[in-house]
Amino acid sequence: TEILPINELPISIDWLVSDRSGRVAINDLVVEGISMAITQREVIGGMIEARSGDLDRVIDDLRARSAGG
Repeated sequence: TEILPINELPISIDWLVSDRSGRVAINDLVVEGISMAITQREVIGGMIEARSGDLDRVIDDLRARSAGG
């Protein structure tokens, strides 16, 4: 897909889709060559590391972020 913002450069998005599970699912989006799945794994991994492996703290922080806090 190519997004064409007004007065800006186009943005290229590749959709990685699979139907191996019997239904179509999006596995990843690659935006301008950057995998969103890999980026998300790195961010979550960094959060876990910064909290010394305390998954409860990670979950609490993710909930606070999603609530806008």
